[in-house]
Amino acid sequence: KRFLVQSGIDFHPELSLQKYLSTADDQREWELNGLPNDDLCRDNAIMLNRCLRYALVIDPSGQAINFIEQQYKKINIQRTSFRDESFKKTLESGLRFGTPLLVQDAENYDALLNPVLNNEVRRTSGRVRISLGQDDGIDFSPTFQMILTSRTTNHQFPADLCSRVTIVNFTITRGSLDSQCLNLVLQAEQAEVEQKREEQLKLQGEKKAEERHLQKRLLATLNDVGGSILDDDKVLTVLETLKKQAKEVADIVAQSESVMEEVRAVIREYEPLSHKCSDIFFTLQQLHHVHFLYHFSLDFFLSTFKFVLSKHNKNLEGITGDA
Repeated sequence: KRFLVQSGIDFHPELSLQKYLSTADDQREWELNGLPNDDLCRDNAIMLNRCLRYALVIDPSGQAINFIEQQYKKINIQRTSFRDESFKKTLESGLRFGTPLLVQDAENYDALLNPVLNNEVRRTSGRVRISLGQDDGIDFSPTFQMILTSRTTNHQFPADLCSRVTIVNFTITRGSLDSQCLNLVLQAEQAEVEQKREEQLKLQGEKKAEERHLQKRLLATLNDVGGSILDDDKVLTVLETLKKQAKEVADIVAQSESVMEEVRAVIREYEPLSHKCSDIFFTLQQLHHVHFLYHFSLDFFLSTFKFVLSKHNKNLEGITGDA
């Protein structure tokens, strides 16, 4: 944005890649399938949805694996591992029948996968085939999908592998954990506010998409005009209708933004608590330096936090101020 301002280029002040590359329905579906409701995870979901190469997911907490399995459940994604003795057979079956594969333990990468990552397919007699190792080749289904995953954050993957995949890093950050803890608190303490926030976000996404559609229709109508616009009553009628619809959409978006500002005011009251939760978790993460047995997973931390919220809500009174 700073470069756009310096260059004198007009842009939308609330420019968001998430809203541009995904719809409100997409984000709602991801959340229902177990994706944590924070910017980092949504950005990663967009990358998984749009990447042209096979994805390599870094997922130390296991949240991404659960999300991927739910997201691809309808097309029967199959979980396997490079450590599995029948990995080659599973891979061949997936390539032949188009079964999507979730391949774990990517730090134990097998060179058997090189032809797949390199897209070394050939067409013979109208069939698309791919060779694995020394075999003569097997049929390659165009619907085949594959996602590699690793729970190790400090593994150094070779450069030749990184250049052939899209790396999607789900390693938790302070900002990401802040958002997750904040959502949990809102669900426990302000369920109506959280529901209103989700409804308004969905409404804004739908109306802004409708607004873009109206703009495209307007441009298409103007482009189809043969002579003078003023001489074509049909075009004028269409333009007047589009103008009226665009104003209605803009009014709804403005009203929604007013409601969202009220919601944000409530959310800000709970932000100090979410920051403290992040501090606690990242402090726990450092305890392995004291003793190697002190390891605490994100699932353990979040489940404990949920327990506190569900069983001892009265303890939160007075914490939402200057905690």
